[in-house]
Amino acid sequence: MSLGACVPATPSSAEDRRWLEPTVAPASVCDADRLARFDPGLVVVAREALPPIQQATLDERVLAVTLDCDEDEADDACLRRSRAEVAEAFPDATRIEAAIGYDRYVIAVSLEESGVATKARFDDVEALAAHLREREEAGSPAKVVETEQVPAEDAKHQATLRAFQPGRTVAREGLRASVTVAPPEDHLAAVLLLQRRVAEAGLSIHAVHPLEGGGLRIDYGCTRGAPE
Repeated sequence: MSLGACVPATPSSAEDRRWLEPTVAPASVCDADRLARFDPGLVVVAREALPPIQQATLDERVLAVTLDCDEDEADDACLRRSRAEVAEAFPDATRIEAAIGYDRYVIAVSLEESGVATKARFDDVEALAAHLREREEAGSPAKVVETEQVPAEDAKHQATLRAFQPGRTVAREGLRASVTVAPPEDHLAAVLLLQRRVAEAGLSIHAVHPLEGGGLRIDYGCTRGAPE
């Protein structure tokens, strides 16, 4: 399934909502050379090309839309209004999915620090990892007991919708490769770095395999396709 990106104008009021035409970012070329050039930012000890995956799929275009709920607007009312606006903007949509959410989330964490149960909130995984490293370096390591994604205190109430437009049958080929890296000093930091590098390269991670001795093997790839 291909994912199109729709960027609507941010509504300034209930009376002033305008739409921009959906825009789809051009796809990067997916080939074996691109996979071979991938730099994970870690010490590489081995690379391997994996067998490609062939499949034929129905290619739907998915338009993602986010609308702010009006102040004091109930969830059901916000969803009904947002669905109606999206249906009017994209009349050829075969279905519309909608959910209530927020524009910003944080990570609520239950920790055990020096035998004492504590709770804290972090903006992202990197901030949590930094806190855990600081505790480790201070000689009083913290143990993560539970994590939960929750709305930030200043988050805006929103309706997030996806409009599905008719597609066509597309022959796709998933190209895959793996890279093995030397044991990193910090596995969590290494995985976060890999996620960032893969995203920057326009690729996707299929799996991360811990190896004996502390190394990691990362299976990654990209998908290319053409209309039948």
